[in-house]
Amino acid sequence: AGKFSYCVAKHAMVGLMRATTQDLLRSGVHTVLVCPGITDTPMVREAIRGQETAFEGFASDLQGRMVTSQEVASIIADVARQPILNGTILHCNNGQRER
Repeated sequence: AGKFSYCVAKHAMVGLMRATTQDLLRSGVHTVLVCPGITDTPMVREAIRGQETAFEGFASDLQGRMVTSQEVASIIADVARQPILNGTILHCNNGQRER
């Protein structure tokens, strides 16, 4: 997919979260959008295989490492217990610059 499709999909997630937040406000359900950035998964490892040198330059934006799937899962578990975060967009991406 091109950048247009990617951008539309990401903004659709924000809109869906905001609508869900309002629709479920009085039901006790809260909604948080977790944006993990580049996460160290087998799929990502496969995608960068053979391009590790190029990825190392990009990794400097990520404090030298990718976010782990365990870190993302931990964040999701934490926000699930915090209804005050309802409607929050949470970037957990080691400070990755949005491009």
